[in-house]
Amino acid sequence: MPCGRFLPSARVLALVSLSGELPKALFNSSSLIAICLQENKFFGSIPSVTATSPSVKHLHLGGNSLSGTIPASLGNFSSLLDLHLTRNKLVGSIPESIGYLPTLSLLNFNLNNLSGLVPPSLFNMSSLTALAMGNNSLNGRLPSHIGYTLPKIKILILSSNKFDGPIPASLLNAFHMQWLYLGGNRLTGPVPFFGSLTNLEELDLQYNMLDAGDWGFVSSLSNCSRLTKLYLSGNNFQGELPSSIGNLSVLWLRDNKISGPIPPVMGNLKNLNQFIPPTIGNLKSLVVLAGAQNRFSGIIPDAIGNLVQLADLKLDANNLSGRIPASIGRCTQLQILNLAHNALNGSIPRSILKISSLSQEFDLSHNYLSGAIPEEISNLINLNKLSISNNMLSGNIPSTLGQCVLLEYLKMQSNLFTGSIPQSFAELVGIKELDISRNNLSGKIPEFFTSLNYLHYLNLSFNNFDGVVPTGGVFSNASADTSCYNHTRMQAQAHWQQLNKNMKNIAFDDIVKVTDMFSSTNLIGSGSFGKVYKGGMSVHKDQVAIKIFNLNIYGAHRSFLAECEALRNARHRNIVKIITLCSSVDPTGADFKAIVFPYMLNGNLDMWLNQRAHQHSQRKILTLSQRINVALDLANAMDYLHNQCVSPLMHCDLKPSNILLDHEMVAYVSDFGLARFPRTKPSTHKDSSATLAGLKGSIGYIPPELNNSSFHEFHDIYAEYGMSQDISTKGDAYSFGVLLLEMMTGCRPTDEKFSNGTSLHDFVDRAFPKNINEKTRYPIPEPEKPEPEPEKSEPEKPEP
Repeated sequence: MPCGRFLPSARVLALVSLSGELPKALFNSSSLIAICLQENKFFGSIPSVTATSPSVKHLHLGGNSLSGTIPASLGNFSSLLDLHLTRNKLVGSIPESIGYLPTLSLLNFNLNNLSGLVPPSLFNMSSLTALAMGNNSLNGRLPSHIGYTLPKIKILILSSNKFDGPIPASLLNAFHMQWLYLGGNRLTGPVPFFGSLTNLEELDLQYNMLDAGDWGFVSSLSNCSRLTKLYLSGNNFQGELPSSIGNLSVLWLRDNKISGPIPPVMGNLKNLNQFIPPTIGNLKSLVVLAGAQNRFSGIIPDAIGNLVQLADLKLDANNLSGRIPASIGRCTQLQILNLAHNALNGSIPRSILKISSLSQEFDLSHNYLSGAIPEEISNLINLNKLSISNNMLSGNIPSTLGQCVLLEYLKMQSNLFTGSIPQSFAELVGIKELDISRNNLSGKIPEFFTSLNYLHYLNLSFNNFDGVVPTGGVFSNASADTSCYNHTRMQAQAHWQQLNKNMKNIAFDDIVKVTDMFSSTNLIGSGSFGKVYKGGMSVHKDQVAIKIFNLNIYGAHRSFLAECEALRNARHRNIVKIITLCSSVDPTGADFKAIVFPYMLNGNLDMWLNQRAHQHSQRKILTLSQRINVALDLANAMDYLHNQCVSPLMHCDLKPSNILLDHEMVAYVSDFGLARFPRTKPSTHKDSSATLAGLKGSIGYIPPELNNSSFHEFHDIYAEYGMSQDISTKGDAYSFGVLLLEMMTGCRPTDEKFSNGTSLHDFVDRAFPKNINEKTRYPIPEPEKPEPEPEKSEPEKPEP
């Protein structure tokens, strides 16, 4: 670039640690050709340009701490060729005057805090070859003519903003395009056929709301012979991958809903070094294989062992089954191996435990693995994180595990381990988090835990330990997260697992402080088992919602456990997330339990649908588009809970008041206090969750046993279903249907007008034409007083 070397009559002072405010005189000089002050420590605002026509052609101010808005007077630099303002703290909108600079070729506003609509003049700059405005908060739709009005564009970076709408088809005419980055926005619709952009090298469409259509765009990309990176993760792609996918060289597809087998033609990708996901063949140069969080099915082929250069293997959160191939042991360069959240079975191959290069992560959690942990586990001497939780592993914990002295995170909970805690665990001097809860371990809790200086989370709960809880160390540190509760002869007060590592664990006093001593002004809701307050944590910029359980109510403690169990492994953009937990005691010594969630600025869906029930609040109206988007969000969440979790999860209480809306009207499913997992084995005892508080769910949203039934006539039927232990995903599906009807009509299923033998379903049915009756579950009632039809003469019979 011009500022990379000395230019006559130029101010080139990059990377020399200059600080202070930019001098105004510098921007009004009549002799300077270039001002290159990037990568310094300048702060304050960009000076205004008062000179009529300065001679500056190159203005580079990136990598400083400049703030304020971009002055419109920069449009006075009529000879400017390139403008770099990247990596500053600039705010506000982009001045329209920038778009009228006649010779500007390169414009870089990346990594600022710019907002608002992009002025139309900017997308009409025929001289631009590079336009970069990524990582801001710009919004609006991309103009339909953008491919025609930027005829010279080679680099277009608009990623990580808030652009919505479809990708303009005119971009297919930007024949010089080399880099096109549109990821991290809200773009919708099908992916265009980019095959006409033969110079395309990098294409980023990830984390939008795009759909794949019939996957025809993949075939078109085979014309892009220079394409080296294709990012499609985090969209709404569904169905099976086409065979044409094998013509690409690099592909990222995580966080979609792709299903079916992996096409065998992917084995043709011999030059691949980063790919999601492959069919293993000759990919000897493959380094990264990351296909997490999709719906890939089938087995992991033995040929995966041919990937001898593989360093990163991530296939977690899919539907893979069968055994873990022992051939993975030949991948001696592996540093990360993550196969969690699948349906893999069998034992842990001994050969994998001989890969001494495994250093960052080894995660086999949430599968159906069985058998004992092989003694060869001692070979993983460089491993930092080991997780084998939520399997069916059994036997004693091998003492050789203590030789993995670099372990910082060890998760072994929810298995069938027996015996005592190995004394060799005393050698894990760097351990930070250790969870061996929910097993069949016994004996005494070792004293050496008190001398592990870095240990801040220890969970020994739900085992058969006896004796005295040690004192000191992690057991006496109030900021530590320790759980030693057993149903047997020992109980120790503790905090629950801290789910957000960036947030300090909280106690009762913290809750009192942030809620202003449970002030009524901070009360934002109440439910069957407690109340919800809002507050602000000092370590958390945004406000939080704190759900405090009233443990004096029967079922509240079980509800707390159910919500923790349901949400501890839920990872979906439309399911509310736990920030942290508090399991403590109040000043009287009574148990105190609370869950901290993100605060949702737009409350819950019930507040928007039922205005009369919330007359004290400002009237809120959902547009049709917002209702559709909320419905899609909820459908995605329920699909995740029912079909994508290793073990399906039933919410059991889906209703508008349990749907939260954030500041962008994105919907989140909340309140999992009645959630249940399916029973995998017949139970000989009564399920306590079935009698949690009488009714399972809410009246009006629980499916009745009879068709065309009003809520008031068949109250006992609703209650019978609610008390049933045979809960299935069909119950959630029915509740979701009722919720959709309520969103479209604004009528609750329990409104008084449905007390005369009719129902919400009948109310909706009447809105349809009569011929729809044959295809609906609930028949359309006949009019109360039908008019007699006039007599008609018999039609003439047609001649044969």
